[in-house]
Amino acid sequence: MPLFDNSYAPRGEKWGKEPFEDWYKRIHDQYPQIPKCIMKQWLYENWGSPLYDFIELSDYTFTQVTWNTGELLNVYSDMCKTLERCIGHGDVLCNGPQFESGGNPLPGYMLAEKKFPVPIIINDNFDGHLHQYDEYLPPRYILMEGHCRFNIAMYLHHEGQFSPTVEIWLMKRRDR
Repeated sequence: MPLFDNSYAPRGEKWGKEPFEDWYKRIHDQYPQIPKCIMKQWLYENWGSPLYDFIELSDYTFTQVTWNTGELLNVYSDMCKTLERCIGHGDVLCNGPQFESGGNPLPGYMLAEKKFPVPIIINDNFDGHLHQYDEYLPPRYILMEGHCRFNIAMYLHHEGQFSPTVEIWLMKRRDR
């Protein structure tokens, strides 16, 4: 099943969207291998995002794991492409006018707690299986969801202000 099969879309528009618990009850049987947290953070909150709409969810398993934060340095983020750009975007999120005005609570949470509020999702693409869909995705770990959290973490890690370990969701392609 493709990532965003429109027959399972949350009903309604952005501000009048079907509540998560109602949507989850309606569709969770279609995605039994996907943890509820991932259903909410990736599918429900980002429904219709074309970034990874080619993903066949039934091809993957999801496991929550603890990583040393330094391992995040080996993750490719298509949003920023380079680690330097990720750190720079994290700096802007943590120190820019939107943060200072209180417009984005995420950096404040991550600065205070030194962790992700919700684990990011990373795809193990070391076998290069995503290359068939996007020639620019390298054979390494690929950030699938949580780009702003990732960039903030990279900035805080660079500044020595983040937890030495992080919880992530690791998705791996099932053996065929």
